[in-house]
Amino acid sequence: MKADQRAFIRIKATKDITLSVGADSHAGETLDIGQGGLCFTGPSALDLGPAIVLINKSDFVFKGTILAYHRSKVSGEPHFHFRFDKHIDSSILAVVLSL
Repeated sequence: MKADQRAFIRIKATKDITLSVGADSHAGETLDIGQGGLCFTGPSALDLGPAIVLINKSDFVFKGTILAYHRSKVSGEPHFHFRFDKHIDSSILAVVLSL
């Protein structure tokens, strides 16, 4: 098994999100969040590439890229990996996690 090569640690957190891909919006839920990005579940038919994530019931909007997709070996649900265009400060991450 490879060592985790992320620049920032991820913290398990469940937050409702709205994902915008082009002109389409989709509901989703985070699985984990870090300063560099997040992992989320959502509809199984999302294209990789540029997207915007809004943390519901907040003013937090993150531009970034959906980099990868896989199905959970446990639940079979789709998991998407999203990288922020610009990493977020640890103080902002703390506020997002406290929502």
